[in-house]
Amino acid sequence: MYQTKKTYVKPGMKISELIFENPSVLMLLEHFGFDLVVHDNTVEQISKQYNVNPELFVSFCNLFNGFVPSGIDTFTTNDVSTIISFLRNTHSYYKTDKYPEIKAHIQQLFLKNNSPEIKLVEKFFNEYFDEVTEHLDYEELVAFPLVCAKLGIENIAPQSSDQGYSISDYRTHHTDIEFKLSE
Repeated sequence: MYQTKKTYVKPGMKISELIFENPSVLMLLEHFGFDLVVHDNTVEQISKQYNVNPELFVSFCNLFNGFVPSGIDTFTTNDVSTIISFLRNTHSYYKTDKYPEIKAHIQQLFLKNNSPEIKLVEKFFNEYFDEVTEHLDYEELVAFPLVCAKLGIENIAPQSSDQGYSISDYRTHHTDIEFKLSE
C-alpha cells in the first residue's frame, strides 16, 4: 500500500509530481479525459490543454488529496458541463471496470471458501450495486439532462418529465446510497 502526501495543489505545480505523491490522480486525469502522458506540464498547463478551467481542475485535485474545495461558487456553466462529463466517465468506470473486478474477487473467494457467509457477501454486494446502478442511471437519464436543460448547456432531452423534480430529490438518492453503504 502506498502513502499519499496531503499536498494542497496550486496551478503552477507539476502534475507528474502530484501523480508520484498520489497515484489516484491518474484516475482523475482519466475521468477528465486527459492523456496520461503529462511530461513536465503544470496543473494549469494540462487543464488549459484540454479546455478545462484550471480553478476547477485544481479543486478536483485538492479533493483527491483530501481537501475540501473552495471557490466553487465561481464556477461557470461550462464548468458544470465539464463536471457532468467527469461524472459520466466516473459512472462508466464503476459500471464497466470496478463492478466486474469486485464481482470476480467475490467469486474467487467463494471458490476458495464455499461458505454461506461468502454467499451472503455476494448477495449484499449484488443488491448494493443494483441500487448504485439505479442511482447512476437516474443521474444519467434524469438529473444530468435536466440540469443541462435548465442551464442551456446541452441539447439533451430528459428521459422523464421534470415536473416536481428538485435538488432535494437528487440529494435523497445520494443519501439512500450512502446509507446502504454504511450498512
